[in-house]
Amino acid sequence: KEVTDGGKIHLEFFFDGSTSELTDHEADFSKAFESMIETQLQERRVVEFRKKLAARRRRGAAGADDGEGSAIGDEDWKTFLKSPIPATDFSIRSYREAGCMLTFLVCQTSLSVNASEVLGQIAFQEHFPIDGVAQAPSASTKPLPNWVYYMGCCTFAFTFIALYAWWQVVRQFAFIGGDGVLPPP
Repeated sequence: KEVTDGGKIHLEFFFDGSTSELTDHEADFSKAFESMIETQLQERRVVEFRKKLAARRRRGAAGADDGEGSAIGDEDWKTFLKSPIPATDFSIRSYREAGCMLTFLVCQTSLSVNASEVLGQIAFQEHFPIDGVAQAPSASTKPLPNWVYYMGCCTFAFTFIALYAWWQVVRQFAFIGGDGVLPPP
C-alpha cells in the first residue's frame, strides 16, 4: 500500500526518571519507545479493520435480499482497503529533564499529523473526535481510595467546629447582649 505524508507535529512524552538513567542505554530506550508507538498505532488500525469488517458482515447478512445495499457496502469496503496507511514519520529529536521536586524524562519527538491524531484519540478521547463524532469521557469504574473518606470526615468535623464557634459568638452578642467591651486580661 501507499504511505501518505501530511506534515509533522512535535510532541513531548513524559516518563518517570532522569537523563542520567539513559546513559549507555539511549539506543535501547529509543528502540523500545518507537516500538511502543508503532504497536499502539497498529493495534488501532486492527481495531478499526475489525469494526469495519463486522459492519460489512452485518450489512451483508441484513442486505442479502437487497442487491443494491450490498453493492454500496462493497464499494465502501473496497475504498477502505485501498486507502493508504498513514506514515508515522516517528523520530526522537532529543531528551531533557523537567520538573522541580520530581524529575521527569522528557522525550521530544516528531510524528506525522495522522499518527498524532490517532495517539490523541487513544489517550484523550474527549478532545479528539473519531470520524467527526465527539467521544464521551470514559467513566472510571475504580472505587475511591480510602483517604477520600477520611478527608470527607475531617472536612465535616472542622466545618461543624467552625459553625459551632460562630454560633457561640452570635449567641453571645444577639441573645445575651454583649456590650462590645472586651473583658480585662
